[in-house]
Amino acid sequence: MKKRLTLLGLLISACLLLSSCSAFGREIRFTVGNSMSTAFQIEDMKCPRQEALIYIMNYRNLYSHIGDQDLWSGAFDEDRLRASIKTSCIDNLSEVYILNLYAKENGIELTEAEDAKIETAAKEYFASLTDAEKKYSGTREKDIYEMYTRYATAEKVYGELMDSVDEEVSEDEARVMDAYVLYTKDQAKAAAAEAALAAGTSFDTVLATYGDGDRSQLSFGRNTYPSAVEDVIFRLENGEVSSLITADDGYYIVRCIDKYDEALSEENKTKILADRKDKVLTGIFESADSKYYSRINTTFWESIDISADNTDLKTDSFFLTLDKYYRS
Repeated sequence: MKKRLTLLGLLISACLLLSSCSAFGREIRFTVGNSMSTAFQIEDMKCPRQEALIYIMNYRNLYSHIGDQDLWSGAFDEDRLRASIKTSCIDNLSEVYILNLYAKENGIELTEAEDAKIETAAKEYFASLTDAEKKYSGTREKDIYEMYTRYATAEKVYGELMDSVDEEVSEDEARVMDAYVLYTKDQAKAAAAEAALAAGTSFDTVLATYGDGDRSQLSFGRNTYPSAVEDVIFRLENGEVSSLITADDGYYIVRCIDKYDEALSEENKTKILADRKDKVLTGIFESADSKYYSRINTTFWESIDISADNTDLKTDSFFLTLDKYYRS
């Protein structure tokens, strides 16, 4: 689910660093606390242990298999698996709470209609929990409602932020060209290559003889090479060979194969847009890292039991149940 705040990948980290977590790639540092009722705190928002345990159960069961492979079968390092699950939970919850703080600061609230959907989803999910799961997490229906409210608020913030991103990407900005690039740091080799081309030697032969780098066809977009190089090569026509280009890092001669690779350019448009969206989120989390007070309960996180023996904890529909109603 690329365009919204959702479950993160499981294997984010090989070990659990309880002094920090990451939110959209941005590290959020915590001081240490040990109140067993709170999993962590960011500014004035406290994550209750019930919420953390609901996430733990769902993550454990959602990612207990890869295809037909049971990750708890003993063939994998269970310590690393447990640590990764905990890390993923802290990461995702941190994102939810930081986006809720952003919502408070910017007056973003759920509508009555959205709230009604969340209430319905909370009733259904709570009813799906077994007695063992309720006991393990200590969760009441009211707790699920509050968890869903925070998650839905975070997604609403995310959606509004993404709507603010300029989705217009020009063809020139996204353009990817295919070419052979002769590059060398040696001025004498560069001069010899230029002379050989002028004498009628094929580009392929000159590339193989004088080039320092890759001799295969390359595909690249803007901001790949120095500006002095790009100013020349992005004006080449198909089949055209550039003159010798001098740049700060060496010497280039380029033969254009396709000045506009349509398929790769379309892919690059998608990447450019994704980068713009990531930049918006990065700005929020960089700001959070510098201005929000935070504390994590290391005792609580270290005490959580995640093992193959917990066979009576099977819930995995927390996120899907919310999606079922909130997105309908």
